[in-house]
Amino acid sequence: LSRLRPDGDSIKRNDQEAHELIEIFRELVQVNHQARGGDPVSLAMQRARDLIEQGSYWEALCALGQDRARIGDHPQLLLGLGVASFHLGNPDRAFELLRDAHALSPLDADIAVSLALAAEKIGRLPELASVLEPVARAFPDDSELARLRDLALRASR
Repeated sequence: LSRLRPDGDSIKRNDQEAHELIEIFRELVQVNHQARGGDPVSLAMQRARDLIEQGSYWEALCALGQDRARIGDHPQLLLGLGVASFHLGNPDRAFELLRDAHALSPLDADIAVSLALAAEKIGRLPELASVLEPVARAFPDDSELARLRDLALRASR
């Protein structure tokens, strides 16, 4: 019996098994989705959103990093990487990623707000006054964007 019993290191907890199965199913869905001509970025972002909503920022960061290596730079992938980095306590890295995302999609309000929040955290919000102005004009009903733009404008004077 002792010879047949697996050692303690090879036994997985139920949550580990469940996570591995979920990843296998996600990969199968992705392969199926791509085979049907689906958008790999949309699928990657949905998976990242699910992980972020669960508070699994590290897993989201890893998954998005793999997707970025496979797909390349895409504003939404960079946004997800930036948000995950911010929540993992690395606002400097978040700022860099979000600045790259903004360069690719300069009028995306979600990217602009996330970039401004990271900049505010690391004391670089004044640099964004001119960057936030056109986005705020494009989305006049976004109160958070307007608040951050006004903060950036005041801080840059």
